[in-house]
Amino acid sequence: MSLVDGLLGDRVSNDASVRLMEHAATLDLADFEDAGFQDRLERARIQASGRMSLLGQLFDQMQNVVTVLAFAAGLVAYAPWLMALLAVALVPSSLGEAHFNALSYALARLRTPQRRELDYVRQVAAGADAAKEVKIFGLGPFLVDRYHAILTDTYEASRRLALRRAA
Repeated sequence: MSLVDGLLGDRVSNDASVRLMEHAATLDLADFEDAGFQDRLERARIQASGRMSLLGQLFDQMQNVVTVLAFAAGLVAYAPWLMALLAVALVPSSLGEAHFNALSYALARLRTPQRRELDYVRQVAAGADAAKEVKIFGLGPFLVDRYHAILTDTYEASRRLALRRAA
């Protein structure tokens, strides 16, 4: 299954990336000056590469449904009253997962500008295009500090959500 996931993931990601680039080529330069547009473009880039994990999760959920249905059929044959216990166990966990998935999506959407800045700072600090300017003006420590500050803030928000989800 991982082979199929990997190959299908590559195809979906590649197709989405090509479509995104084709669409970006049709836009005016003024569109690229808008921060809101840049946030939407960044979310589209992330979604292009992250769609496959979503598809993998969907397949995992389908597998879980089949497992639960088979387990339920066994319960019906063995002790039908245990079906109520199964329902009681499944409903809260499903609601909790839906709630925390929504919170994770909201956090990722809220953090789009920071992710864009992280990518930009990383590109400037470690890329060949701006290496001369970074060296001449001594910007290395500033860029590293800025990157670390944004990364720490983003990590802490994700960590708090992960801890709440685990609890």
